Amino acid sequence: MGAAAATEGTSDVTQYEAAARAPAAPAPIAAVHVPAADLPGARAMFATLGERAAAQAVALRPPPAEPTTCCGRGCNGCVWEGFYAAAEWWRQDALEALQAAAPAVAPPG
Repeated sequence: MGAAAATEGTSDVTQYEAAARAPAAPAPIAAVHVPAADLPGARAMFATLGERAAAQAVALRPPPAEPTTCCGRGCNGCVWEGFYAAAEWWRQDALEALQAAAPAVAPPG
């Protein structure tokens, strides 16, 4: 059995399902400044912003729930697309809340 035969059955896995199965990686600081492109990135972004909010005593709404109903067929309008759109909205909302709570820095003068 060749390498092609060994991977034949894996073509049904969508990029979203593959991302959902990947382990979560630690979030680099820049991860909160760009939209999440995969589930580990979204989880890292939620964790990083949650930690920042806790450190600044800022209350954030809960991040969106991860989809559980993906059929894996690559549908137009997949539940993962909605999740990433909601995650981006949550990210922007969280960054605004953190910025509003940050102490004002007086300009040098």
